[in-house]
Amino acid sequence: MVAAFARFAERLQSAAGAIARWCDAHRFLVFALFSTVHIPALVVVAKGTQFWFDELFTYYLARLPAVADIYAELDKAVDHHPPAFFLLHRFVSHWFSDPHIGFRIPSIAGFWMFYAAVFVFVSRRASAVFGLLAIFLAYASGARYWATEARPYGLALGLCAVAVLCWQMAADTRKRLPWLVGLAVALASTISISYYSVLIFIPLGAAELVRTIRRGKIDFPMWSSLAAGAAGCLPYLLTVRRHLDSFSPHNWARPRPGVIPETYNTFFASLQLFMLAALMSVALLWIFRQWASRNSADEKPLLPEDLALALGHLLLPLIGAAVALFATKMITPRYVISTVTGFCILVPLIAYGLSRDRALTGVLLMALGGLFFAQSNAEAINASLKTRMGDVSGITNLLRRVPDGTEASLPVVSDNAVGMLQLTHYGGPELSSRLRLLTNPEAALRYSGVYYIGHGLFLMQKYAPLRVETYEAFRKNHSRFLYYESPSLMAFLTPLLQADRAKMRFLAKQGGTALYLIEGFE
Repeated sequence: MVAAFARFAERLQSAAGAIARWCDAHRFLVFALFSTVHIPALVVVAKGTQFWFDELFTYYLARLPAVADIYAELDKAVDHHPPAFFLLHRFVSHWFSDPHIGFRIPSIAGFWMFYAAVFVFVSRRASAVFGLLAIFLAYASGARYWATEARPYGLALGLCAVAVLCWQMAADTRKRLPWLVGLAVALASTISISYYSVLIFIPLGAAELVRTIRRGKIDFPMWSSLAAGAAGCLPYLLTVRRHLDSFSPHNWARPRPGVIPETYNTFFASLQLFMLAALMSVALLWIFRQWASRNSADEKPLLPEDLALALGHLLLPLIGAAVALFATKMITPRYVISTVTGFCILVPLIAYGLSRDRALTGVLLMALGGLFFAQSNAEAINASLKTRMGDVSGITNLLRRVPDGTEASLPVVSDNAVGMLQLTHYGGPELSSRLRLLTNPEAALRYSGVYYIGHGLFLMQKYAPLRVETYEAFRKNHSRFLYYESPSLMAFLTPLLQADRAKMRFLAKQGGTALYLIEGFE
C-alpha cells in the first residue's frame, strides 16, 4: 500500500513537472489562451450590464459636442477625474455601435494589461504556473467588478501594474532604457486617468528604497524615471485643488475608521481579516529571511524589494484612508484598487518560496484557481445574457397603479439620485419628462447624516435627461405630485414630507420601492 502510494506520488510529481515545464516553455501561448477565453467573456458581460450612476457621468461628459465642452464641464467640477479619461472614452466609444461595450473597452483593456503584468512579474520570479495562479487570484478578488465599468479604475489598475512590471524589468535587465521610459510613461498615464493613482508611488518608492539598501548603492536612472512619472501630477495640481474644495465634508465617502476593513473585505471577501494580517506578517518575516540568506545557484531569487512592493500595495487602504483624512476628504475601496496587485504578487511568491515541490504545488493551486475561474466566468456570462437591457419595469408597474382620473402628467419625484439618473437614461422621453430629483442638503444631513449629491447633477441638466430641483422650489410650484420612494444612502424625502405634514396617499409597493400620491400639505 505504501509502495503504491509512493509510486502514485512520484507519477503525480512527474506529471506536474512536465506541465510546469511546458507552461514555462510556452508562456506566451499560455497567456494567449487565457486571453482568448476571458476577454470575450468580459465583452459579453459588458454588453449585458446596464450603465449605473457613475458610468452615466462618463457617458454624458464624453459625448459632449466638442472637446472644449468637456474641459469646461470638468473645470466646474461636474466630475472629479482627469480630462484624458473622458477624451479616451470619447475616442474609443465611436468605434463600437453598442455604447455598453464601447465605453467599457478601456477598463477591459486595463484589466488585460493587469493580468499580463502580474503574470509576467510572477513568472519571472517563480514559474508560469505560479503566474497563472496570480491571474486567477486577481480574478477571484472583488476587483473584477471594475473590469467592465465605464470608470477609470480598471484602466488605472492596468497602468499601475504595467509600471510595476517596468520597474522589475528595469531593475533586472541590461537593456533597461525602454523599461525606464515605460515606467515613467505608465506612471504619468495612470495619473492622467485617475488622480488617486498617485498612491502607486508609495509601494514603488518603498520597493526601490529596499533595493537600494540591498545593493548598497543608488540607482539614479531608476529614481529619475520615478521622478519623471511623478511630474505627470504637475498639470493637475490646480484642478485637483479646485475639486477638493468642492467636496462636502459630509459626503458619502468621507474618511472613517470602518473604511479600512471595508476595503479589504471588498477585495478579499473570501478571506478573514486576521488571515490577511497573518499573510502580511509572514511576508515581513520572509523579507528578513531572504535578506539574511543567500539563495542556492539553482533557485530563482525571491528578492526583498519584490515583497516590499507587494506589502506596500496591501497597505494602500491604510495609506489611502490617511490621505483622505488629511487632504482629499473622500475614500472608497475602488480608489485603492491597486491593493489587489500586492495580493496577486505576494501569495504566489510565498507559495513558491515555501513549497518543497514547487511544480506540484503550482500545478495544484493553478488547477484550483482555474476551476473557480471557469465556474465564475460561466455564471457571469449567464447572468448578463438574462439581463433585460433598459428595463424600467419597476417604476412603470407602480405607475400603472395610479387611480383612474389622476392627471397623467403629474411629476414623479424621488431623492434617489442613483436610481433616477438611470431611469431617465433608459426610460425614454415620456417617462423622463415626468421624473424629478429633489435635493435638500440640510434635510439629507438631518435624516441620513450624508450629503454629496446635487452639484454635478444640476450642471449636467444641459445635456442629460434628469431634471433636478431643490425641494423648496418644487414645493412652491406643485401641490400635487407622485412620490417614488426608493432606498437610498441619502434618503430624506419621506421624513421631510412627514415633517411638513404632506397628505400622502399610499398607492402601491413593489420590492423595496413604493409609490405615493401627494395631495397637498396641511
